[in-house]
Amino acid sequence: MNISLFIEFGGLIITLFSFGVIFFVERNTSKRSKYLYLFYVAIFSIQGVSFFEKLDISSEGNISLILSSIEFMIFCSGIFLLLPFLYLFIFSKIQKVSQKMVSRYVIIPLVLMLVMTLLVLVGSTYQLYGAETILVLVSVLFICSSIYFGIKIFKIIKEYRNVLINNYSYTEGMEIKWVIKLSYAFFALVGLILLTESLQLYLSQIVFIQLFIAYLSFLILDYVFKSSKSEDLIVLESDNRENGADSENEKNLFEKVNDIVTDKAMYLNPTLNIADVAKEVGVNYKYISKEINAQGFTFLDLINAKRITKAKLMLEDKSNEFLSVEEIGKQVGFKSKATFYKYFKEKYNQTPSMFRKSFK
Repeated sequence: MNISLFIEFGGLIITLFSFGVIFFVERNTSKRSKYLYLFYVAIFSIQGVSFFEKLDISSEGNISLILSSIEFMIFCSGIFLLLPFLYLFIFSKIQKVSQKMVSRYVIIPLVLMLVMTLLVLVGSTYQLYGAETILVLVSVLFICSSIYFGIKIFKIIKEYRNVLINNYSYTEGMEIKWVIKLSYAFFALVGLILLTESLQLYLSQIVFIQLFIAYLSFLILDYVFKSSKSEDLIVLESDNRENGADSENEKNLFEKVNDIVTDKAMYLNPTLNIADVAKEVGVNYKYISKEINAQGFTFLDLINAKRITKAKLMLEDKSNEFLSVEEIGKQVGFKSKATFYKYFKEKYNQTPSMFRKSFK
């Protein structure tokens, strides 16, 4: 076994191991990551064709990946479905995936796969343009697909961030920074593949691809382990309340929300979200979110401002000296010390610890 085969074999093992671990971790969960499983199947199909084809190189001298129409069909299926499945997996963690989306992002790649396979099956076309030209066409389509889905992924991350800060009073355990890291790593990989292809550094290309697969598996495994221990709910379900706000009530809606959150000390709940407030007010949460945004800030800003004010009062109160700064942060509703310190320093230009010392 030469070194390139050994490296690709290692990549296959990593893929199978990651798939097995994810399946094991999610074995008792009600919602399994089916699009993630399909994403791994797409990766494995590409790796499998590349690896097993190298074990039996055609004696006719054709370019290695095109040994048969079946192998080429499997390879194209993996190439054209890889990014759609990754996008659907990320989207499913933020919103519900509609059947229309699945049809759009799966059927189109399958059509492309069939077209490319037909080009190989038609002997005259294959002989006229050659295997290399067909593979170049596949590469161009894959790069175009990468750019398209890369833009889509960054857009959904931005949308998710907006949903988070407008509907939740906390962000701990709900961020998807791994997606951003994965996106940057993927585009770096595409660039390296183009560079190594132009310089004909094929072994380096194989190494970069397998390193990316290892990094990808690390990010996804880390996410799966963390998400299995945290809240599964990300997007608020729309309630069926029709009573929104007429022009007169709209003026008082923010004041009403503000009063209820303050008087009932709802901000002390570390997992408070806008749906909880909507139930107390008796208005669809979307109207509340819109009215808070109209004041120039988000639901996250509103709740954390009240928490910081409460924390300041507790830090000033000498009867609370027995409480640590971290404990005070927890009591006012912050889920982590880092978040508490961040918002406190933004408002008072010093950490809670420094603030407390100034009163001693």
